[in-house]
Amino acid sequence: MRTASRRMLPVLATAMSVAGIAATSAQAAVVHVTGKSTTVTPSAQAAKFLSAHSITVSALGTATLAGGSLTLPISHGHVTTPLHNGVLHHHGGVKFSNGKRSLVLRSFELVRATDKTVLTAKFEGVRLIIARVVKLKEVVVGNQVTVTGTLKLSVAAARGINHLFGHHLVAAGANIGTLSSTITLA
Repeated sequence: MRTASRRMLPVLATAMSVAGIAATSAQAAVVHVTGKSTTVTPSAQAAKFLSAHSITVSALGTATLAGGSLTLPISHGHVTTPLHNGVLHHHGGVKFSNGKRSLVLRSFELVRATDKTVLTAKFEGVRLIIARVVKLKEVVVGNQVTVTGTLKLSVAAARGINHLFGHHLVAAGANIGTLSSTITLA
């Protein structure tokens, strides 16, 4: 996987630049995030793919798995106002395994900068964009924000999955599920 990791370095630069933009938005007020969680629910297509390839999913650390949905606690983060750009850092992770090979993702981050929102995670110590978040919606009530959207598999993640399992199984842009984050602001 080291060769694939080197090919994914441009993705790392993109994720970090998006995070940098979110962290330094010009003249925006920064509000700290104090907690809650993000839940990823696989699409029917993703669930069918996992089942067809005998891939099991396991929650790691403080993450939980219930009814096929993965919930990751938010450890901390920040959001700028009024645009709601920011970065949410999560505890826990997830492991995908087919008995012969496995893929572990940890240190998830939800990053939003202007018109781009991505879900990133670390794989073998390298931060990758796992999915683009599209159809983003947010509801703000007091100091609680709920963000929802659809997850589209990134090029890097598709490439990594195909490399790991030895042949073309997935394509970038596939609908892999939905994301729902409940965020408490300080």
